[in-house]
Amino acid sequence: MSLRLLGHIELPENLKPGGFDHAAVHCGSGRLYVAHTANDSLDVIDCVEDRYLHSIGNLMGVAGALVSDDLAFTSNRGENTVGIFVPDNEPSLAKVGVGIRPNGLAYDPARDLLLVANVGDPKGPEFVYSVDREREGAANDGECSRARPDAMANIRRASRTFLRQYR
Repeated sequence: MSLRLLGHIELPENLKPGGFDHAAVHCGSGRLYVAHTANDSLDVIDCVEDRYLHSIGNLMGVAGALVSDDLAFTSNRGENTVGIFVPDNEPSLAKVGVGIRPNGLAYDPARDLLLVANVGDPKGPEFVYSVDREREGAANDGECSRARPDAMANIRRASRTFLRQYR
């Protein structure tokens, strides 16, 4: 099966060198979230109407976008954070401090676990976070309303070592 071009959707012009990175679709709303790294923003596209809606800004060096049924995540390499929000409530976006230059993301909604792969630390580690849906407010120590560091794991040795660090 080959792909064929169906059309174009105009997006904001790049504000600095670079371009785009990961993208993810929220099936419930038909929205596509595109990490627009050159603009430090997440571009939101309505896939039903085939049109650009808006950008979620202030995501320095955003590289990753990941969406589940009820949560969306961004990895923000330029500020060592992960952004977390509810897709139908984008202003709920909260940031959590994570390791150096977060990039790849994976989420297990059954266990509320978010895996963050950091590309800035040559020794590892990657982090596993537990999503806390009860907490509100944000703090600079890595805790915020939608996620709180609950466990740290070096994924390369996860089968042999699992260090839990509670805050």
